[in-house]
Amino acid sequence: MKALIVSSVYGFLTKFERQNVEILQQMGFEVHYASNSDNVVYEDSQEELEKMHVAYHDIGIYQSPMYVKQNRKAVKELRKLIKEEHIDVVHCHTPTGGMVARSACKGLPVYVIYTAHGFHFYEGGGWLHNLIFRTAEDWMSRNTDTIVTINRYDEAAARKMHARNVYRMPGVGVDRERFVLTTPEMRKQARERLGIPEDAFYMISVGELRENKNQMTVLKTLAKIASQETAASEANQRSTTTSETQLLPHTIYGIIGSGRQRAEMEQFIEEHNIKNYVRFYGYQEDVRIYLQAADVLIFPSIREGLGMAALEALTTGLPVIATANRGSKEYIKSGVNGYFVPNFDIDAYERAMGAIFEDRSWHTQERRAEIRESVAAFRKEATANVMRKVYSDAKNQCHSFGLQSRAKADEAGGSVCSEPDIFRL
Repeated sequence: MKALIVSSVYGFLTKFERQNVEILQQMGFEVHYASNSDNVVYEDSQEELEKMHVAYHDIGIYQSPMYVKQNRKAVKELRKLIKEEHIDVVHCHTPTGGMVARSACKGLPVYVIYTAHGFHFYEGGGWLHNLIFRTAEDWMSRNTDTIVTINRYDEAAARKMHARNVYRMPGVGVDRERFVLTTPEMRKQARERLGIPEDAFYMISVGELRENKNQMTVLKTLAKIASQETAASEANQRSTTTSETQLLPHTIYGIIGSGRQRAEMEQFIEEHNIKNYVRFYGYQEDVRIYLQAADVLIFPSIREGLGMAALEALTTGLPVIATANRGSKEYIKSGVNGYFVPNFDIDAYERAMGAIFEDRSWHTQERRAEIRESVAAFRKEATANVMRKVYSDAKNQCHSFGLQSRAKADEAGGSVCSEPDIFRL
């Protein structure tokens, strides 16, 4: 039997799907992977895929649904691949990856699984934005056997759609043997390696540099504090509007990730004279040393399906300051393992940073152990259990389902649809 994993993002498989590949292979599947090699978000290589015994196929799926012509072509290429390789199960990810894949599968003898890593409609989204994406997801669910969600909000939405089965899993799952509780000695060694002074207040963010990840709000918070410190210094006294915590002289903000917004960020940093307080680390395959060295993770995403970066941080005992999106609501307990802040509210960010900075109990070993245990339910073993059930259902059903679908496809001549449903919305 053969399974095909599809996403619009190159590098997605080695970053997030290793466990699923192992489960499929253990169940006897030959695993194939299709994505757009021009859309590199996470580092990947053909050599790594070969080590995993995964066959790679370069399909030009574009993340933006505005690339109608290109994604139509991708539907045809993917459909051809599925037929030529005699794929039994298609597991698709990312919104456009899911839409292209499910359009390509229409009428073919395949079992279709779609993992929603956060539907693009969400609480707080614009009504027109939500209407468009909710309608698209509802329509595409008609070509879906199983939808896998990663938070309660999306699970409830999926159950109102048309897929045969709906599951919820705790993201891709955190490896608790890899992300261990940080000890004082680990913290010391990590800071020495990164060149972080022992007395520095070290904040980090992990994520792609783009608008949704919202690192700019953190930079704006630093800029506000810097302007207050400058005003106080010039007046040689504390202003009534000046930050009471005196954060900035102690602070280093490390930004881990790459993306299109970096140039804009660098310009902002230069214009607001906060270059001494910010460090860019680019994309990092292994972020553990940064988590070990840090005092807090700032997770300012506007929209998150779950947020593995935050879960990994919490598993090491690191507190998290996060926006109250549907993903972070699954695990952040304000005042227990971190703080919630409203989107774009730099005053709230400043207060939350000050609370972590001033309250030393956040940095005791006992408190950090409690933070780690607060997210024990999100371990990778829990995810593996859900996915084994999903793939077992697929394996048990795809033979009879395939015979029925194959007959329908043969009656239709098995031709590639010229006007896929995704583009009629």
